[in-house]
Amino acid sequence: MQYIKSDLSSALDSAGHPLIEMGDQRGSLLILPYGARVLGLFSISSENFYWVNPMLVNAMDTETFFSSTGWKNSGGDRTWIAPEINLFIKDSNDPWNSYEVPASIDPGDYVIQSNNGTLMMTRQKLPFII
Repeated sequence: MQYIKSDLSSALDSAGHPLIEMGDQRGSLLILPYGARVLGLFSISSENFYWVNPMLVNAMDTETFFSSTGWKNSGGDRTWIAPEINLFIKDSNDPWNSYEVPASIDPGDYVIQSNNGTLMMTRQKLPFII
């Protein structure tokens, strides 16, 4: 299902996770600072080229999404590690209920800085605890 860019932006703004938009009259790119994800790639038709988690288009659902524990699949563009079955599935007899992404693979703690129209996304260093 496709979502309207303004609905996505509005829900994320309300939940305290505003998107960063870059673009021109031909289209735009929406970046979600959480996870440094390109969450939207829109042409002038406003159709997103990426899948977006349905919880991110309603303000109440978006707040629930970000307050939940564990890995948060916002959607968008990303690189993935394979084979998933060896890394993310704890019980091969019950793959859909035992799928778990380790937080260390996708920590979501990024800082985005803008300098003269260039964005730099840097992962924050987590404290090392022994």
